[in-house]
Amino acid sequence: MYYGVVSSAQGAPAFLRLAAHPLRWRLLTELAAGDYRVRELVELVGQPQNLVSYHLRLLRAVG
Repeated sequence: MYYGVVSSAQGAPAFLRLAAHPLRWRLLTELAAGDYRVRELVELVGQPQNLVSYHLRLLRAVG
């Protein structure tokens, strides 16, 4: 067994589990390119403001 290789999703760090969600990954990708306000992210990803805010809050919680 190799140390550092996680054998199940349950053992993965919280950030990796959160980043694996398609919308959160898209938000992270957009934010890596520059700083955006929530309304700008809403336009970029084509999702409702409350959904974008929810996923941003989850990402913020894990740093």
